[in-house]
Amino acid sequence: MKRNFQGQAFALLVTAGLIFGSTACSKSERVETETTVENTGTEIKNESEEAYNNFKNWIDEKERDTAYVYDSDRDWTEEISDREEAYNERVAALDKNAKYYDDARRAEIEEMKTRYNTSWQTRRATYASYGKADSLRPVYLTTPEKAEDLNALTPANIRAAYENFVAKVQENKETYTNADWQVVDAMWSDLDDRKNAIQEQLSAKDKYEIGKAKTKYQAMKAASKTGNTAEKVGSNVKEGVKTGAEKTGDAAKEGGSKVGNAASKTGSAIKDTYKKAEDKVDGTKDRK
Repeated sequence: MKRNFQGQAFALLVTAGLIFGSTACSKSERVETETTVENTGTEIKNESEEAYNNFKNWIDEKERDTAYVYDSDRDWTEEISDREEAYNERVAALDKNAKYYDDARRAEIEEMKTRYNTSWQTRRATYASYGKADSLRPVYLTTPEKAEDLNALTPANIRAAYENFVAKVQENKETYTNADWQVVDAMWSDLDDRKNAIQEQLSAKDKYEIGKAKTKYQAMKAASKTGNTAEKVGSNVKEGVKTGAEKTGDAAKEGGSKVGNAASKTGSAIKDTYKKAEDKVDGTKDRK
């Protein structure tokens, strides 16, 4: 009997230990799960905020970068690719976290996207124009393709290079954008630099003909760039001018009506005054 009792007591202790252990494990697992959920929520919030801030700061930086000019040392095709890749990466991060943003934040993000893409289309077109330089140089400067300098231009052929350059500009100037003119003008400067380097070896006739080519080029550039600028300005203010003209027209119409009425009244008054003066003169004649 004693041995049975001890056995039963041992079994009870083991069972109690199992129950306690199970309860402890259950509580520990619950705390661990709650902690995991809390940490996951914090991580999601941090990730969504980071995606938003990265995008906003990048947009702000690009919008401040407004002074861009042609540089022959830059790969403009690569510039386009790098810019679009950077934008797409940031948009992908935003899209991944879109469900964690409220309506106001989503609206702000869409507004930034629209604003950026509108300006990027203009800049992308400019970069594309800059990217044409490599293909234009041998055509305009009559040098070998991918030549790193203009040493192929000598006292014997540089006059012909000037004349060819001016002919190409004459042929294409109507299609040039302001960005195209930056590329063309940079090539022209390179041509001038090469000419200056061999100036002493040129004949008087060559110098004279090059001078004529330079005058013609400058005239074409001034006329075309002025036209491009005027066209751009005209496009930007067209609606404003139209609206302003309509308002001015209405105001002028109203003012004209008022002036007309005033003039009519003034005319009537003058007519009456003149008639009175005429009657007075006639009366004076009768008294005589």
